[in-house]
Amino acid sequence: MVTLENRLAAVRLAIKNGASTVKAIEVETGIPLNTIYSYSYRYDIELPRTYLPRRIRLSTIRQVIKDGAGSVDAIAEQALLHPGTVRQYARDSGIVIPKKRRVASSNQVRVTPERDELVLQGVEQGSTLQEIGASLGMTREGARLYLQQVGMHGLWKERRNQPEQESEMRVQLLSLLRGYLHRKEECIYAKNS
Repeated sequence: MVTLENRLAAVRLAIKNGASTVKAIEVETGIPLNTIYSYSYRYDIELPRTYLPRRIRLSTIRQVIKDGAGSVDAIAEQALLHPGTVRQYARDSGIVIPKKRRVASSNQVRVTPERDELVLQGVEQGSTLQEIGASLGMTREGARLYLQQVGMHGLWKERRNQPEQESEMRVQLLSLLRGYLHRKEECIYAKNS
């Protein structure tokens, strides 16, 4: 069990072993920065106040980017700096920080010909997302994501709207027929009177 005394001892040991920044203490101990600062205030632990010159920090940031770090957080972690510090140095010095690399979403599903066939049938029939999802063994949202992933979401929307359009046409046609029959009935009634 990790106790407060163990955590304080870990912070003191990291400082004794030569951790030159609070970020280095965080990396070595696994204790968050805010907690380390809180410990230093409450338990009178003197934290290292080593200041790295700007040029050294900049060269470190550039090197970490060159080594393939793909986000501010990754750069900060490898350079032992706070993410805000990395952003500030990048902004002031014109360093271009790579955009976060997009990781495949955990909600992407495997595309298979069998699933594609089931989806295509559902789309052609004007099925709801719930019905398509049930045929694929997933949720309504999973079905929507799958449709987007395979590029059928637009087609599904068109097909889903078609029954509404057909239904509106049927209503209009029935209305016209009723009107026609009503007029025909009036004509017949007028002839017989």
